[in-house]
Amino acid sequence: MRHRHQSAAQVHQLFLVAASGIVLATSCCGLHPLPDPLITDPAEMGTRLASPDGERAFYAEARVEYYGEGVARKGKMVLMAKAPDSLRIELMTFTDDLLSVLAMRGGEFRWFERGRKECLGGPLCAAPMVARFPMVSTPDRLIQVFRGVVPLLPEPERRELKFLREEGVYLLTLVQGNVEQQVRIGPDGRTVAGVRMIEGGKTAIDVELSGTIDDAGAAVPRKVRLKVPEDGLDLSVEYRDFVSGEPWTGDPFDFSCPKGTVYQALDCLEE
Repeated sequence: MRHRHQSAAQVHQLFLVAASGIVLATSCCGLHPLPDPLITDPAEMGTRLASPDGERAFYAEARVEYYGEGVARKGKMVLMAKAPDSLRIELMTFTDDLLSVLAMRGGEFRWFERGRKECLGGPLCAAPMVARFPMVSTPDRLIQVFRGVVPLLPEPERRELKFLREEGVYLLTLVQGNVEQQVRIGPDGRTVAGVRMIEGGKTAIDVELSGTIDDAGAAVPRKVRLKVPEDGLDLSVEYRDFVSGEPWTGDPFDFSCPKGTVYQALDCLEE
């Protein structure tokens, strides 16, 4: 009887050890459950990522942090955007002193920075020379990123879609020539968590999106972080207020140079 009792106790102890081992193994690995239903078709995922309200204009106020070319800046940003390519970005101090204005529309830009006597402008291809801002020469794509909408590679040669249980996100990979696009999507199959563009094996731009802030059925990510490793640019935008529609009077994209400044036209060959 004593031998049987010890055997039963040993079996019970072994069961507890095994059960705790399973719990520890599960918790240490931290695997997320598969979405239900699970999306397996890359084309279907691409359709789900299309924004139904991508054409709506919007106004936003945000906190911004910028790191690049040995410069670190923090302040406030006012953003006005209207698809496809009308964009106005105002950067200010935390005490609302204007630092710079960048206005873009119809393939042209105007840029003014406090303390300069020149007000610069010209075709969008010249904008990166003065406005050190990621994707500044492609405002149509930049507007989409600020909205949390990812412009997918058109007609990719290869498409792959899988769910990463370790991170709890889908990974959509599109390849076209030497360009690879990696899009991370939440388990709902609609919310973009990030996108990485790789050209020739090197990361060209990396975007992280998190949270949501909405107005009247339209939404933007609460935080957008854009990094351009080759240029050493790192920009973080955290929205504090967001209004959809056309919440402004006049035309904010028709920026006139301030009085006392001299307009200087740039072309894409100037340094």
